[in-house]
Amino acid sequence: MSQVIAIVGSYAKGFSGFRSPILRQIIEAGWQAHLICSEHDDDDLASFKSMGVTYHVAPLSRTGLNPLADLKYQRYLTGLFRELRPDIVFCYAQKPVVFGVPAARKAGVGRVCALMPGLGYAFSAGGGLKKKIASAAARGLHRRAKPLIDHLFFVNPQDQADFRSHGLIGSQVEVTLLPGEGKDLAHFARQPFPSQGKIRFSLITRLLVDKGVLDFVEAARIVKQTHPEAIFDVIGAYDELNPGGVRRKEMERWVDEGLIEYHGSTTDVRPYLADSWATVLPTTYREGFPNVLMEGMALGRAVVTYQNPGASQAVDSPREIEPGMGRGSNGFLLAPKRVDLLAKSLLMLIEEEGLAEAMGNAGRAFAESYFDVAKINTRILQQIGVLAS
Repeated sequence: MSQVIAIVGSYAKGFSGFRSPILRQIIEAGWQAHLICSEHDDDDLASFKSMGVTYHVAPLSRTGLNPLADLKYQRYLTGLFRELRPDIVFCYAQKPVVFGVPAARKAGVGRVCALMPGLGYAFSAGGGLKKKIASAAARGLHRRAKPLIDHLFFVNPQDQADFRSHGLIGSQVEVTLLPGEGKDLAHFARQPFPSQGKIRFSLITRLLVDKGVLDFVEAARIVKQTHPEAIFDVIGAYDELNPGGVRRKEMERWVDEGLIEYHGSTTDVRPYLADSWATVLPTTYREGFPNVLMEGMALGRAVVTYQNPGASQAVDSPREIEPGMGRGSNGFLLAPKRVDLLAKSLLMLIEEEGLAEAMGNAGRAFAESYFDVAKINTRILQQIGVLAS
């Protein structure tokens, strides 16, 4: 009889997309895979069916502090685990970890593992009383889960350090620091630099204030004063349930001003990255290792981002060229919320001949050295017990 793994996540879209290679590898290893998420569409369901993954819809409220909804979610997971009797439960992200881990132990699961792909809204800097309450609640829930986890994965060193400093890692836990979740470097193949095309910069993200949407817009306003021909593309879905979401009227106003072009959401970011001179992510959100920066580097594009947990790893060997502005071989690393430096870095990419292309070439080399998804997934699956070491 095949062994069984239950994987608990939040967005189904992530597992039909960039996390699909790990599902395929689990199936190829002869395991039965059950995926438990929310917010799916028909394309997601078709993808899971084609892979041989059994999908379960969870009553997960991703955002907000609703104890009754969260208790309902945990009870659902406990009941499902008792029914499935998995050999391993593997939880991704905040709520799946803090509610999925106790549910697995209550159901008698023998091995429980977790991966933190960033710490999210509750751990992001700044914010008012609501964010402080969310942060305190998140830490309390992680303390409850910490003695119940067998193996815990992080994708950047700052998240690991913060968990240790807040006492959120149990003494029994095996801990692994990964260089991100990886990318399929054949799928995200190097693309020629668009030297004959228009000057374009892309921001590909969920439309959250903490993800840098407003900073990108204001940088566009500055750059267009001297380079009105530059195009600033925004690609991503609204997240109107999130308290930090960008509102549609704001986006429409920026488009009407001619500051940005908004393309909606997409299931394939490659055409937008291929047309860009650089991938921009001025984030202050608690990222793990931003997927879009890995994807941009894989295609051979420069990256521009802020000094922020997770994002900081994307710029190779930055050296300070002025206070708050680091220049690495593959892009720029900037002090958070310094829109002036964000605009300056984009102007340098425009005005310094060959710079954007050279940084993009260095980014592809960086991706080849660190972000091969097959190697990273094999390491994960060996350490949770799906594959032999």
